[in-house]
Amino acid sequence: MYRQIKNSNKQKEKEYDYKRKEKAVEMAVVFQKMLKEVSYIVGILEKTKIKEMYHDRIKFNELKEFDYEELISKFGKNAIREIKGADILETVSINDAANLYIRYNYADENFLKLCDSQETEKISLFIMNDFFERKSRVLNKLEWFSMNFTSGLADESVVYQSLHQVYLSFVKLFHFEISIKNKEGPKDKYYCNIIDLYREWAEHYERALERETNAQREFEDKMNDNIRKTDKFSIKY
Repeated sequence: MYRQIKNSNKQKEKEYDYKRKEKAVEMAVVFQKMLKEVSYIVGILEKTKIKEMYHDRIKFNELKEFDYEELISKFGKNAIREIKGADILETVSINDAANLYIRYNYADENFLKLCDSQETEKISLFIMNDFFERKSRVLNKLEWFSMNFTSGLADESVVYQSLHQVYLSFVKLFHFEISIKNKEGPKDKYYCNIIDLYREWAEHYERALERETNAQREFEDKMNDNIRKTDKFSIKY
């Protein structure tokens, strides 16, 4: 009876692991389908001051809490005031925004006619409304995607290697949008699953980067040591 129970438990564990891996593959497909819409939002954000703020100055694992206090500590109140709210699109030219909209195949016949009319105010209003609607939808989709991993339903090790860099880069640019909403403390925090998965993958990434850097340094030290030994015993003519 003990062996039967033990074997039954092992079989259940295998089935559970298989389901988690299967769910992870399903989530990878979901992420792939989201990629176009996320890329459009990120394409817009990269043309705003947010890109300047977050680009190479901030490492992935330096963003942890995704709340208003962290935002102030990283950038100060003046920078936040400059970017806050609808002003986010003021630094993006209408041409750039319209080209991005068309590039990601969102442009229907009505939008193309609007562009031909060159009514800049209408084009700008259309893109702004569309951008904020899509951004909200993308964040909700990313939250649901992330929840499957943070809850343990999907095995993150299956997709981490192929998705982590894109996911981290995207969420890093969403840091401002998420943090500006999180003013009321942990009890009312938005997008907790995005934050938790980002934090976990950022730590994985930085540890791997550190291992790579150390391995490269050790290799270079050995090479330099070998060169010194060779120079020492070289025959001079």
